[in-house]
Amino acid sequence: MKKRVLLLDVGGVLILSKRQEVFANWAVKLGQPTESVHQLIANYNGVLARGKSYSVSDYLKDRTINWIDESTFEELRKDLWGSEYLNTKLLSYILDRSADYTFVLLTNNFRGLEHLLDEKFKIPKFYKKIINSSEIGSLKPDPSIFLHTLKTLNVAPEDCIFVDNKVENVKAAREMNIKGIVYRNFTLFKKELELLS
Repeated sequence: MKKRVLLLDVGGVLILSKRQEVFANWAVKLGQPTESVHQLIANYNGVLARGKSYSVSDYLKDRTINWIDESTFEELRKDLWGSEYLNTKLLSYILDRSADYTFVLLTNNFRGLEHLLDEKFKIPKFYKKIINSSEIGSLKPDPSIFLHTLKTLNVAPEDCIFVDNKVENVKAAREMNIKGIVYRNFTLFKKELELLS
């Protein structure tokens, strides 16, 4: 039987976090709505995930954000990074299935991700490749990142299963004939993967 390709997102799938709790706590500290604090970080991370350089001071100045300074912004980012933890159930489960799948990480992330996975999370290199938005310049759910992935791996869409915690990313993959699973928790993931296999 031919191995299938399991495309895994990193943040929200392989690496989990308590981000919502961090955002809520910082919203109180800053006197801002939680959504404003979340968008502040999401927009900055989006620039970095496209592989562009952008200093925090320039980001805050360009967007005329005056309710947070550079050092406080960096403290917020450190709290977010500190809330991250390895999804050990998922990792153990997929490592047990390495005979059935080729694993590829498909992520909207920063340069240097592989070093972070190794140093911070001590993740064994179970994956064949990392397809990282910061290195190719397009973000999920843009179809170009999926096309790039298929071409790079030299695989057909029907030979892949994509796992992401964002509905819009899974929807985009499905529109390209890639099977998709929206990751909500390990139990549901396991059931859905078994149905697709």
